[in-house]
Amino acid sequence: MRSSLRTPTEISLANAVGDAVHKNIGLSFRVNCDSLSWVVVVYRDNETGEQFGWYYPKGGEMLARHNGEIWRGTFGPNDWMTAGHDYTAQMTIFQNYPQSVEKPLNTGEGKYDVYMGAGKIQQDSSGTTEAYLDKDITSIRNPERFDGRLIGGCMLKTGTETVLIESYNRYTGKAVLASGLSSAPKAGDEYKLISNYIDCEPFVFYCRSDPECELTVKRTEEGLTVSGIYSQAEEVAMQSYQFTLMGSTVELEKSGKKFTYTFEHTFPFNDCKRAGKRVKCIVTTQDNFSKEFYTGYISEEISEGGITNVTAVQHETAYAVIRFETASSGTFSIFREDENGNDVFIKNITNAHSGVHYAQDYTAGSNQTYIYTVCACIDGAVYCARSEPVRFTDGRSCLVKLTDKTDVLGRRRFGAGKAFVFECDTDNGAISTVLGNTYDLTNSPTPKLISGGNKFDTGTFTAVLETIDSTGLMLTSGYARIRAWTDFISQPGLFLYKNGDGDVKVVAITGNPSRTYGADAASLGITGISYEWTEVTDIGMTIIE
Repeated sequence: MRSSLRTPTEISLANAVGDAVHKNIGLSFRVNCDSLSWVVVVYRDNETGEQFGWYYPKGGEMLARHNGEIWRGTFGPNDWMTAGHDYTAQMTIFQNYPQSVEKPLNTGEGKYDVYMGAGKIQQDSSGTTEAYLDKDITSIRNPERFDGRLIGGCMLKTGTETVLIESYNRYTGKAVLASGLSSAPKAGDEYKLISNYIDCEPFVFYCRSDPECELTVKRTEEGLTVSGIYSQAEEVAMQSYQFTLMGSTVELEKSGKKFTYTFEHTFPFNDCKRAGKRVKCIVTTQDNFSKEFYTGYISEEISEGGITNVTAVQHETAYAVIRFETASSGTFSIFREDENGNDVFIKNITNAHSGVHYAQDYTAGSNQTYIYTVCACIDGAVYCARSEPVRFTDGRSCLVKLTDKTDVLGRRRFGAGKAFVFECDTDNGAISTVLGNTYDLTNSPTPKLISGGNKFDTGTFTAVLETIDSTGLMLTSGYARIRAWTDFISQPGLFLYKNGDGDVKVVAITGNPSRTYGADAASLGITGISYEWTEVTDIGMTIIE
């Protein structure tokens, strides 16, 4: 016998979490039968052992669901559910004939084609309404009825007769029949059991309060840092979390399994500098319940606490000056975006009050176009304001003395000292990129490449010593100018090298700086200088204050 009733799949409540506040249970599954019409669910509280029953559809009107469809039901409110308890549920599903004129759905005519087993009558019966079957047949259940209408049950088939089993004692094997047979069953008679139901495998679910998560945001040099503090009333630990930066599309996701209650993630600045986005956090508990939480939107609108009037100009010596206004106090972060959309952190202005503020950008290069962005987190919202594109066209070259500061977040930090700016007659020379590659001769016709893993620039700079120092003082005396330059270039430590072509590098002076004096009439009194330099650190990971 082929059964059209098969175990449902995709059971939504299996290993899931029920709502402890409203005490509703949403249950759904994919139907694998011709016409599923009735569901009985028995729940057991695993803490107390108590059992509770439920049936669907409520009201008794059968609603057939067919093969491949999704069956959905809501059981609740359920006052027997206790927050923090685990439950086991077992479903029994019944099928009727599909709706037709001959067999209306709600007449209670079940489709009995589920083979439950077979055997032989164990002893003679004293009447036609009883039969002694094998003992301990666990698949036989008492008939399911609603308002006197039979929903389904187990049928005993012996010979050519079929009759409903009203009750069955698994310890004695005695079955009481709903109607009489033509003759009393005799020992040794063969029988079959068929039904219109199957008992599904039990599954576990949980009754829990929703987890809570308090989100905060702040600006850092790394980008937008979002922190979460997780809690759950029944002290169920967090299994995992996921941060997503929301906009018109999802741009970045970060997940991590954490059996802890505090967590954070930093989104790079170029992912969160535009308006209309917010961060979504999905936390998942150890019992697989997930809930979404959101930060406020990132805004570029001018509002209370906002930032306005961001501008930038190229200073006459060695840096750009960024100007902006704020309506509130706090910490403000400044970033620079180049023509390729790359962002570089410039600096933080901490403990700033409302009003006008200025910041210096030493790493801006000549012949490039930049946009400056100023950001702040105020009352849980992120405010960003951007300058108009500004083109730096000053083609002068300069050398700035750097002093070491404490490194933070993997970035080298320097203070800016005196600067020599060369206005004319400069030659940047050839700049070489050192790769450190070598070749190993082998027995093959071609050599083997050995990569040195290096990548840094070296070069030579020459100029006529006509300079303006960082205070704007013109050095007119030839000897004073020469002495000042010699003392400057001979200092130990690192320098910021910038040329009029747009190169900006942190360098060490290598080799011996030299100078020449003009001897003929055309160059009398003119001093030429020259020095060699080698790049020593990544300018993108350098902060100059």
